[in-house]
Amino acid sequence: MISKGTQFLLKNKDRYGVWYSTQTTINVLDAFLAAIGNNEAKINNGIRVAEIFAGGQKLKDVMLPPENSLAFPLNIDVPTNSNINRIEIKIVGNQSATMAQVVQTHYVGWRDAEAGGRNENQSRALRLEYDCDKTAAKIAEDVTCKVEAERIGFKGYGMLLAEIGLPPGADVDRAALEKIKEENWNFSRYDVLPDRIIIYLWAQAGGTRINFKFRPRYGINAQTAPSILYDYYNSEAQATVAPLKFSIK
Repeated sequence: MISKGTQFLLKNKDRYGVWYSTQTTINVLDAFLAAIGNNEAKINNGIRVAEIFAGGQKLKDVMLPPENSLAFPLNIDVPTNSNINRIEIKIVGNQSATMAQVVQTHYVGWRDAEAGGRNENQSRALRLEYDCDKTAAKIAEDVTCKVEAERIGFKGYGMLLAEIGLPPGADVDRAALEKIKEENWNFSRYDVLPDRIIIYLWAQAGGTRINFKFRPRYGINAQTAPSILYDYYNSEAQATVAPLKFSIK
């Protein structure tokens, strides 16, 4: 029962390697500590060995710290390709397993990405449009940009976050944003970061339209960060606009 319970807990971690909330994570770790035996730490002076397999082929042996020891996580790079769809970690001998997590990272070029500025699902439908009157400008020349953010059909209330990408060296006209904030109740607040503007919006029927300006401080040939719109409590469902490329001379 202890073994099956431990497996259940290990399989139900979230993407960050914890259990969704602080209280639940503490309870799970307390359960692991209670389940650890004292006899196994005496085997081979507490030294444990894990065998790492990828696609059925053994890659390496990894020395694990003894049970009950305070050790930092071990990061192990495992090469992957289209032929590898199975990663295995085997503990040598009659010893207990340890917590493990497999994390894969990959990159999709914007040319192949789904970035149409729109997200559709059963509970939320989001739309984001972002464009500027020019992407080729001179240093210190005004660039006017337009943002439209909407929860389509006005399905549900709550706050939306729009992260609007900026090119490097953009000097944003904060006075215009302050005026929009004063005149629009649904424009809650904003933060200007080096590479983006984060806008907090209350959803309203018909969406929200925002115009702002910035001036490039120096010559560049670069892209903005991607622009995204998402629910404050549901960042996974997001509408994405591909980066804009600016040429400033």
